[in-house]
Amino acid sequence: MHIDNLTFIKRAEEQLTQCQMRLDSFDLLSLWAFLAIT
Repeated sequence: MHIDNLTFIKRAEEQLTQCQMRLDSFDLLSLWAFLAIT
């Protein structure tokens, strides 16, 4: 299935927003680990 770029970007932005809201519960190493897994 083809996901157009706008849809992909929108979903990525939504994930980023969620990450930013929870950022205070992450330390830097946890954030890097999360990014590495994703």
